[in-house]
Amino acid sequence: MTVGTTTTYLIENPTAWAGVKAEKGSYLALSGLANETAQNAVNDRIAKAYEELAALEIPEFRGIRLTIPSGSILIRTEVSATVLYNYNNVVSIRMQGDYTYALPNEDGVIGENAWGYYESTKTLTCCDYLNFDLNTGREFVLESVFTDGADYRRIVSNKVSADPVFMTNVILTGSDKGVRPDQKFYLQDDALYIVFDQDSPEYILRDPKETSIIIYFSDIAHDLAITARYYDEETVGSLYKSYTGAGKVLIPNREILDVTGENAFTYANVAIRQSWTYSSTLSSYGKRMVANAYAVDWSVMSKLIANDREAQYDISVTGRRLQNYLSLTITDRRWLEGGTDETYTRYATYDLDTLHRAELADLFWAGFDYRSVIRTELEEEIALRGGLVKTVRGETVPLTEEETEKKITSLLDTINGFAIDNRRISISFYPLEFESGTASVTLQIPYPEFGSDNVTIFR
Repeated sequence: MTVGTTTTYLIENPTAWAGVKAEKGSYLALSGLANETAQNAVNDRIAKAYEELAALEIPEFRGIRLTIPSGSILIRTEVSATVLYNYNNVVSIRMQGDYTYALPNEDGVIGENAWGYYESTKTLTCCDYLNFDLNTGREFVLESVFTDGADYRRIVSNKVSADPVFMTNVILTGSDKGVRPDQKFYLQDDALYIVFDQDSPEYILRDPKETSIIIYFSDIAHDLAITARYYDEETVGSLYKSYTGAGKVLIPNREILDVTGENAFTYANVAIRQSWTYSSTLSSYGKRMVANAYAVDWSVMSKLIANDREAQYDISVTGRRLQNYLSLTITDRRWLEGGTDETYTRYATYDLDTLHRAELADLFWAGFDYRSVIRTELEEEIALRGGLVKTVRGETVPLTEEETEKKITSLLDTINGFAIDNRRISISFYPLEFESGTASVTLQIPYPEFGSDNVTIFR
């Protein structure tokens, strides 16, 4: 008996994919599975999907002749393939065919201009979606995304029918019987996508192209089996030829940021604008932290006022939750007439359980040297920008190697701003002096760079 979502994260598959060039585009070939039979089954199915799309003359959308009239000729077919989802021993692949037609004019003639190009053309897209269990190489159906016994058709149909995209783009031709057992779907990031296209004859699409409805994992977590059905932590290592550990990606909350606001006023010579975005479900403590973040910094204001020239000071804050953390991204722009125009990005993260600002060390298990990872990333970023500088007697001179190392150590000792999302940790350092001027440096370091097992939020 499968259970609902068992972890707050997904585990990336250590697979490899190679592009295969073909007469009408390309497709993909999987490698890295220990089970050659399963691997061949996946690759054979992908190749078959390519052949079917390459041979397609016209997608069978209802009312297609209104877009591609009789007498049109197919002048180009381009097939491509993309891996959309590659986690927990499951893969979703999009096989896409783009078909370009030369269209006849009012007289039924397909004309060409003086340069030999067709006067009127139209390109349509048709996709196939392949969802594989890498344990066996077999495709799985929509029902398998859900726990045993779950009324998956009701769950999906309720989500789909309430979606504004569906209500706008899709017209039901008869009575609503809900999604079919063989409904097209795919997985991507942290969501299930339900597809309506030319293979959905019970619906009329307002345009001859597919419509996909998003259902986030976090919204169906109790009934979602995809994190556990095909993944066994004890045996996963034997599934792949090379398995050095699991890269992990957090499943985000996916809350709606439905609160936005702006406040503008003038103080002395400075025009000030504050703006904010966050979810209305945020606790009172979280809302207070957002308000604190867009408060005016009067040390900045005093410098702008002292110049006695027209100035602009903008502060923008966005708050997003992940697990029990609230991360704020603060963008700070300072403009002075006839002078500087500087934009800084900084972060702040708060623990909504303890009601305290989080320290970077809180994200890592005791004893792990996370600073060395950040140091390497920071050194590389500074080098890419040409190195740090200082001003000596009015002249800009580069810092020595020893001074640079000392400065970096000081920056690491005083990290006070970071944010987290489902894939990475973002850290900001500012202001830093470069040849090109003063700037903030933002590092966005994926969790696998630290080693996902060293990060506490993957517990």
